[in-house]
Amino acid sequence: MLNETWRAWKALETAEIPVTLPHPLIKPLPVSEKNLLRVRLNDKGSVETVEDVAESERISMRRILQTNDGSFPVIKVNLPFLDMPAGSTIWRSLVKSKNEGDTLKLLVSAFTDTAVRTWTDAGWNWRNSLKKASLIIEKVSDHKQGASIVSLAKRFQQALESKDAFISEIATVALSQLRTGRIGAIKTVQELLIGKGKDNRGNDKKISVLLALELDKGKTIYLSRVWQTVADVLPTNLSAAQRDHEHNAEISAFGGDDVLLEEPFPQVKLPILGSYFPLLSMASDGDKAKCNKRYGLTEYTTCPVTSIQSRRMAGALEWLVTREEGTTWRGVASGKFEINPRTRKKKEKKDLLIVFVEEKPNLDAKTASYFGRGAEITESKFEIDAKAVCDALDAVVQEHPKSKLVLFLIRKASDGQAQIALAKTRPVKDVLGAASQWQQAVQENTPIVTLYLQPDRTFDKKNITEVKDARPQTPYPDQVVRLLSYHWVRDGSSPKGGDGKPQKANQAIVGPGLGDVLTLMMRIEGKWESVAHRMLDLLIRRVEPMLIGLFGAKHAYGPRQAQGRHEPFFDYSRPTRETALRAVSVLGILLDALTSRKEDYMKDAPYQVGQVLALADTLHKDYCIVVRRGQLPNSLIGTSLMRRALDNPAGALADLSERMIEYVRWAKTAQISRDWQNEDQRRIAINEARKKLRQFQPLAERLGTSELSTECNDLMKAQLLLGFLASPPDEEQTDEKREENL
Repeated sequence: MLNETWRAWKALETAEIPVTLPHPLIKPLPVSEKNLLRVRLNDKGSVETVEDVAESERISMRRILQTNDGSFPVIKVNLPFLDMPAGSTIWRSLVKSKNEGDTLKLLVSAFTDTAVRTWTDAGWNWRNSLKKASLIIEKVSDHKQGASIVSLAKRFQQALESKDAFISEIATVALSQLRTGRIGAIKTVQELLIGKGKDNRGNDKKISVLLALELDKGKTIYLSRVWQTVADVLPTNLSAAQRDHEHNAEISAFGGDDVLLEEPFPQVKLPILGSYFPLLSMASDGDKAKCNKRYGLTEYTTCPVTSIQSRRMAGALEWLVTREEGTTWRGVASGKFEINPRTRKKKEKKDLLIVFVEEKPNLDAKTASYFGRGAEITESKFEIDAKAVCDALDAVVQEHPKSKLVLFLIRKASDGQAQIALAKTRPVKDVLGAASQWQQAVQENTPIVTLYLQPDRTFDKKNITEVKDARPQTPYPDQVVRLLSYHWVRDGSSPKGGDGKPQKANQAIVGPGLGDVLTLMMRIEGKWESVAHRMLDLLIRRVEPMLIGLFGAKHAYGPRQAQGRHEPFFDYSRPTRETALRAVSVLGILLDALTSRKEDYMKDAPYQVGQVLALADTLHKDYCIVVRRGQLPNSLIGTSLMRRALDNPAGALADLSERMIEYVRWAKTAQISRDWQNEDQRRIAINEARKKLRQFQPLAERLGTSELSTECNDLMKAQLLLGFLASPPDEEQTDEKREENL
């Protein structure tokens, strides 16, 4: 991500926005190091306590580390404290131990009977750690904010005055606190004391345990102000030792003749991804994959930059991701999933979106929220967010007509490695135009489709009120990614299973990324047409079962409810219904992109076939209310023919014409009894049937004289689906006139 962070730094520099420069040698603890204990030292350098470290505390811990030398104030142990004999059976006994009490007894016995190593043997370059402690004392003593780390450095020097006292004290205190239950990391203590056993040559297998040194009495040195003081005075190159790798280049890839970086790239804590990541996830000596070194470059030689450049780029990225969420960053759907290790279920994998206006990076508008709002249930509307952002961007264009919006997407590749999944730079004018076109496609290119949305609650337990006739809303770009990342099964409903829990209605599956959606939204030349075709195909295949099932249940709603029986319509949750409306919005957007306009496609046969099938459902339902006393089949006639219609419209219509004869004849001749009250379901059904018949017959006659296709392409399928979901023709016209008169 060097190119992207370089651009961010230059934008901040031009705007005269100061940034904090992270020190290349002050680093967080690596994710790969799982064994960690806190060791508190008193003012005499003796071990006071040994403690567990919570994950929330680990995040704030820092250490000074240059390449593979000894670190401070977190020190590393790579050999066990106890020099166990090669023939010891303790490891076999530990495998057989039934509980932690037995394990503790074995560890205490080993400590009592076995020689303790000196710190020069067990520590990983602790002499180098001592040098860093001395440097801290030398450089930081005159700074009040750094008094705590200076005190700890002096205590560490005292602790290592004896060759074996420090190690003996750690072991004694750790075992004592295991007995009293004050420490729970018995596996870590076990590895620290006796290791993992011997290899074939009788040597100890390598271990890795980190000991985070701390002050006693609950005090801490891991505070941002302390480490900022250290960063201000600590040299960036602590030694002139021979490097394992040498730069082939003489100057930075970005220009400049300062000293080239000869350390790992600075790391920045990235929200959403939840960890620290270097600016360049480079090939390292630890990589076993030869492909990572195909060009003969590794470590900091992968891309030559100066030390100050790397710090400024890291500072720029840190500035961007520490602003309020939604302004210059936010998490967005990636179209991918990962397995939750606790539940073993799939969970959405998010990417980190970075967005800023090059000419005004400190714009206060929620620019990043323009592209997504997350997976949570909210009442946020794209139109509202887009207006606020567009108003702010329009003001920037007035001042800087050629201003550009910089956008890049950071994806976690593995622990400690991140990569750029998407990088785009667009003129702000194009972004404003895209926002307008995106909204117009939904408002002007979708028929009238309504659904009842029942009350619900957000994840933070806020109530969301019901919406009686909800209409499709303009989706956020990342909502389109999420829409296409689920394949709906059965009919998309969630009826309760034998265990009383709602059944799963969809399966998480890899979908298109945000890059594809933005390509469509921004109409990137040479790409957006193919993206639109691919997304339309994917949308129909993944949401068609749910759309047919949900609206089929809507068409059948009423008779079962009147008889006190369960309505299938209630098996669709509010999020499912919102997804259906979102699918309608995206269908309108895709048809607009493929130049299929509403005023044209509503006159075409596929749309009208969908309308006829929807009207057939209502006529069938009304017939069942009156003739069959409310006994409905599992699926009404139009719904049952929808899947056939998507494959063969002519065949489906032929089947419909044969099966509808009885229902049409009934609707023409049905009479209302004088004995029926106004609210009687039969009276209501006959009145509705007469009305629907007046809508059904002209459409059916028109289609009967048309030359219908025996195949459906994706464009036709989309039109047919919209016809099935939309309000009947005269209701469409009435609504349009009403809206025009407002």
